[in-house]
Amino acid sequence: MQLRFSIFFILLLLGLTQCKNQQKPDDTLVAKVYESALYESDIESALEEEAGNEVIRAQYVDSWIRKSLFLEKAALSKSDQQEIGDLIDQYRSSLVIQKHKERFVDRNLNKTISEAELNDAYASLKNNYKLRNSIFKIELVVTPAEHADMLDLINYFKKKDIDEWRNSFASQVDIHMQDTSRWYSWEEVNQYIPHDLISEEDIDGDEDYFRENDTNLFFIRVYEKIDKNEIAPLSYMKDKLERAILENRKQLLLSEYSSELYTKALQQKKIKIAD
Repeated sequence: MQLRFSIFFILLLLGLTQCKNQQKPDDTLVAKVYESALYESDIESALEEEAGNEVIRAQYVDSWIRKSLFLEKAALSKSDQQEIGDLIDQYRSSLVIQKHKERFVDRNLNKTISEAELNDAYASLKNNYKLRNSIFKIELVVTPAEHADMLDLINYFKKKDIDEWRNSFASQVDIHMQDTSRWYSWEEVNQYIPHDLISEEDIDGDEDYFRENDTNLFFIRVYEKIDKNEIAPLSYMKDKLERAILENRKQLLLSEYSSELYTKALQQKKIKIAD
């Protein structure tokens, strides 16, 4: 956190420094502190659509003046200049190292994950993956209450004539969750259904539910449900497990690369450690 703040402060100082001694033709000078100048174009660039807001504009100008005064004071201090230079060097080194690591990983990381690896990872971690909310394999359709085939839709759905029900949707569908191969969390489902129409506890697996209000019809087909506090299935955790496997591979790859660089440098007598 401290380093991130230091980096921000460095960039701020560099940005303020750029305002010094820049004569801008056809531009209006707004404020000046010693040799640092703030122009109208600087304010427009920084504030964009809020540049015309007099309150925000005045606050920005005041803040710029105060920061410029700090910068001017810091510029007079050799110790401050040395510390800022050290921070810039540290930041530059961190960026160079991070970029090199990223390129090395991109070139060398094996991103293929076998089913056996996935199963092993799930077996070792599944007890950590208890559901905080129920998940569902579900089909959800929301249509306007004034749907042209409203009566047919309701009738087909209640008679479980699903093919005819689907054929009656036409183009008047607001929400259509139909991928019954994936798991949906209750949060995903509930964002489309008013809270007073149905709750997580109301829904069981392998059931159909019809709800309506003044504006919409809600058709809910539940194929499977796993209750909260149960262990999440592999199919639900697959993406997270794959990310965890790749992250472990990445850290191992970087560790091996670091050891390889160290060993090679020692062999070439590029590392000398004083007694």
